[in-house]
Amino acid sequence: MDAVRPLSFWNHWATQILVLLSLGFQVPLLLLAGTRRREAHAVVKFLLWLAYQLADTTATYAIGHLSVSSVPQEHRLVAFWAPFLVLHLGGPDNIGAYALEDSSLWLRHFQGFVVQVLGAGYVVYKHIAGSDPFLLVAAIVMSILGFVKYAERVLAIKYADLESIRSYLKEEAIAEHQHFNPMDIPSVSSGKAAGADQDETAGADQDEIDIRRAHSMFHICKHAMVDSWLESDLDLEMLKALKLEPYKDMWTLMELELSLMYDILYTKAAMIYTWHGYCIRAGSSLATAASFLLFQFSDKRDHSRVDVAVTYTLLAGAFLLETVSLLSALGSSWTYSFLCTTGWSWIRYAALCSGRWDRFRWLVRMIKQRVSNRSTRRWSGKMGQYNMLYFSSIHGSNARVRLFVRLAAKLGQKEWWIRYHYSRSVHISKHLKPWLFYYVRGLDSKGKLSTMGLLNNGWAAAMELPPPPPRKSKRRNLRGGAVPASTKRPEHPPELVSFYECLNQYRGDEFQDAIIVLHIATDVFLAKSSRVGGSNPVKINIYVEEYHGNLSVPKEDLVVAIRTLSNYMMFLLVDRPYMLPGPAQSMLYRRTRKNLSDVGEKLPERQDSMYRIFKDLFGLHDDPKFASFRDELAKTLLAQDLREDDRDKPRLFHAKMIAEALIGIEGIKGSDFVLNLLLNVWMHYLVFAANRCSRESHAKKLSNGGELTTILWLMQDHFHQESNLAQDDDTPASFIIITYVCQPPKIPSYYKDNSITAPEPKKVTKEQNRSNPVAKPGLNLIE
Repeated sequence: MDAVRPLSFWNHWATQILVLLSLGFQVPLLLLAGTRRREAHAVVKFLLWLAYQLADTTATYAIGHLSVSSVPQEHRLVAFWAPFLVLHLGGPDNIGAYALEDSSLWLRHFQGFVVQVLGAGYVVYKHIAGSDPFLLVAAIVMSILGFVKYAERVLAIKYADLESIRSYLKEEAIAEHQHFNPMDIPSVSSGKAAGADQDETAGADQDEIDIRRAHSMFHICKHAMVDSWLESDLDLEMLKALKLEPYKDMWTLMELELSLMYDILYTKAAMIYTWHGYCIRAGSSLATAASFLLFQFSDKRDHSRVDVAVTYTLLAGAFLLETVSLLSALGSSWTYSFLCTTGWSWIRYAALCSGRWDRFRWLVRMIKQRVSNRSTRRWSGKMGQYNMLYFSSIHGSNARVRLFVRLAAKLGQKEWWIRYHYSRSVHISKHLKPWLFYYVRGLDSKGKLSTMGLLNNGWAAAMELPPPPPRKSKRRNLRGGAVPASTKRPEHPPELVSFYECLNQYRGDEFQDAIIVLHIATDVFLAKSSRVGGSNPVKINIYVEEYHGNLSVPKEDLVVAIRTLSNYMMFLLVDRPYMLPGPAQSMLYRRTRKNLSDVGEKLPERQDSMYRIFKDLFGLHDDPKFASFRDELAKTLLAQDLREDDRDKPRLFHAKMIAEALIGIEGIKGSDFVLNLLLNVWMHYLVFAANRCSRESHAKKLSNGGELTTILWLMQDHFHQESNLAQDDDTPASFIIITYVCQPPKIPSYYKDNSITAPEPKKVTKEQNRSNPVAKPGLNLIE
């Protein structure tokens, strides 16, 4: 009897439970979907994934349950809930596709859309067609709303496909993404322009200026993400001034553009921020309010009180969700971009030029900041870290740790255990950002990129000899002035040439092989060298920029940066091989890890306490003792008698030879030179990985917080586009296409600074358009 009661309860109240669960799953989706922009905690990601899966499954099952089950007279109101289930299948606005693969399989979503809409329509027709007219009208209104919202979700997933974006870009008008605002000009936004009006930037903080600039240049990111060539871009002052940008502004711009790309790929942004998207959101709030009133006026005497309460809950929940959707859409930065490009100038003037929309936007931002104090559009700054010598020293010298690893292997989770428990993350240092910015910028200026933006000579170019600094003339003429030095650079010393020959000989044939070899060699050198510690200043030399000695940092900071880059590249190889070019070489890594573990077993056995073992197992790597374990294994490896013909340990031999070469050149050129060399080689490896990684992999990682390599790839693409436009732009400089935000247009600061009178905008005629293929009819043109 006890088993019958739960079953009877479920049979009687299954529909009520299912529709309330379907509504309840919308709340975690709405609250947690935005965490995917940053690298969220594993528990949060699991809860979001669970809510995403159960929301669709529950609504689908409930519609099927309603369509096949008989409904008693007192519970006929449950048929009115079918349109709400279809509405729930439409989902919140801040999540569309959960993974990139969902966009490729959009036809599967379309098939589910057709089946569920027909099923809900059948339920309404079967049980409500001859009922109370108020209830019938309310059901029809909610059915139309559910149909539209679910269809919008399917179309948003379809348009998030990379192939669909590429097709859309081919039809996009040249000036559709271009809009002028005084805050979009760097000289005005920074407030450094002489004569700039203070009221031009009033009411907008730096974050708002940054996101508006990102919208203005977002088309470059879209072209890069789908591997589509940017044919012409004439009037963006920001694009022409990219190489003059401070590194902080450039990093911010890249992070925000990728955040906008996340909106396109993983939310409904492609459908929301259009005329029909705004109309749907305005109409949905009115439709739910109207359905609420219609249900209020309907006859509820023959219905169950529980069913009536559930219906009021569904109506109230739908109204709240649709109202939040409307307010979020209107207060989004995407709305600013939409208003700037709309052809309805009176709407643009009423919303933007009057300041009404800015005040509304400020209010929405204040509410969001109360919920979350940090900017969700910025990259978290976390770099994954994995050190092979650390794992091998812990695994090789502690029997209890090896026991836990064997237990994980019995469960088929050995590789997951190693990746999870022996990797960690650190925040990118304040020094790495400018160094990587200068390195990426220098690659393009020195002709290191092909016409398609790919690195010439591949990753092997990292082993090329760096250009020596030019000679400084010490001779003086009769007037005391310095005599110009010869433009010919001095030759490299023979020992340096032989050192680079050694690097090229033992670097490995595959990129993943080179990462493993140099990772081990770097740790061995840093452990063996006695001159890499301390806080003595080191002058940083970035070879591709010829950036010689303009910046000095403490030596210990430089060592930390080199270790961070080395561990990060190993982390990508172990945990995220899809972010590296070429096929995954997991066998190379596992064999080398086994070889290092064998060397680690020769270390003295450590009899640690259980507390120490748990620290080893669960990744508490902040103890200085862990560094001593790693360095002890590195010194042991250097003392090993390894042979080149030993096929079982080829990478250990190569790493040892490179480490010995590094130690040898340190005695000749000093530790500062070797540290600069390692820094440049690891930066080149990192930029090469970013440059040659597939677009799909970059797009895939955006759904989980983004990756450093994606930011570097996009930055390099911006610099390369700027160089191509500077070389191939045959359009006269007098033609600049501008879509003004407000009429009459304000005079930009650069006109005021140079005392140039800004001419009145002209209308392009059909005859001028035929003679000038760049200009488009109806656009304002300045000559």
